[in-house]
Amino acid sequence: MRFLNFLRRKEYLNWESYARKIDFIDNYYWQQSVRRQNIKNL
Repeated sequence: MRFLNFLRRKEYLNWESYARKIDFIDNYYWQQSVRRQNIKNL
């Protein structure tokens, strides 16, 4: 039953904007980890 609800909800979500937000967050965390590593190496 839950699976069917998931399929129904899929029609209403904008997956492209969701994917862009996830990519932005992923990139942000990557930048922060690189920044932390650089600070450690000073």
